[in-house]
Parts: sequence; C-alpha cells; structure tokens
Amino acid sequence: MHTMKKKKSVAVVGSIYTYLATGVDTGGAYSLFEALVPPRDPGPPPHIHRNEDEAFYVLRGEFSIFLGDEEFRAKPGDFISLPRGIRHSFRSDSDEIGRMLVIVTPSGFEKFFDAVGEPVDDDTILPPPPSKEHIQKVIEEAPRFGIELLL
Repeated sequence: MHTMKKKKSVAVVGSIYTYLATGVDTGGAYSLFEALVPPRDPGPPPHIHRNEDEAFYVLRGEFSIFLGDEEFRAKPGDFISLPRGIRHSFRSDSDEIGRMLVIVTPSGFEKFFDAVGEPVDDDTILPPPPSKEHIQKVIEEAPRFGIELLL
C-alpha cells in the first residue's frame, strides 16, 4: 500500500481534472480522473485518441456524448466507452456543474494534462474560461500525445 498524497488538479479548457490514479499508481494499466465541467460547457473539440481507450462514468449533470456518427445522452449512473481511433467529444447539457469519472487505458494521458493543464489549488472552484493562449497550447501539444483534434 502506498500512502495517500494530495491529489493534483489542473484546469484544461475550462474544466478541472483531478488525478485520482495515474500510471505510477496502477503499474501503467490505467489512469483515473474526476472531471468538473462547467454548466452548458461545449466541451472539447471532436478528437481522436491514437494511444488509449477512454470511458466516462457520469456522477452529476447531463451530457451529450458524441462517438463517431452517434450521439448519446448520459446522466448520473451512465457509463460510456470511447474506443481509441474513433472521433468523439462531449457537451454539458446541465445548468449545474457536471461531474464525471474519466478512465483512460493504458495510463499516460496524465502526461498530456501535465503539459497543457494549469494547476489549481481548489478543485471545487471552476476556472475562468480558457484563454486564447491556453487553447493554442492544447492545439500544439495534442499531436505529441497521439491526440488528433478535428478542428
């Protein structure tokens, strides 16, 4: 057993991602994050992960999840799997702050968040909307991590 350490949280394109488990914790098997998503947030642009599968488990709020040509409505208790190599994105459809668990396998996606995220001290307060500089950094860094943004 390893000791609990203070969880790291970063702001990425207006949402907060708190690292619950990283590759260091799971022997590289997966990474687990909690996402705090602003009300009515448009979410990330459609994108494709080349290196990992992703899944969402909704804790609070309602989301539209786009996978390939399909659209799913997800509410608390819903789980959706997003296989690598398939275009996907999500949008918040709630007037409340949305929360979901994000599972990424294998691990390593935290390195992208490390590269583009802006550290936050209080993971209960939403960050301001992303700056043009932050969005540009995400666009520049994504290909280095096997993420194809479909802008």
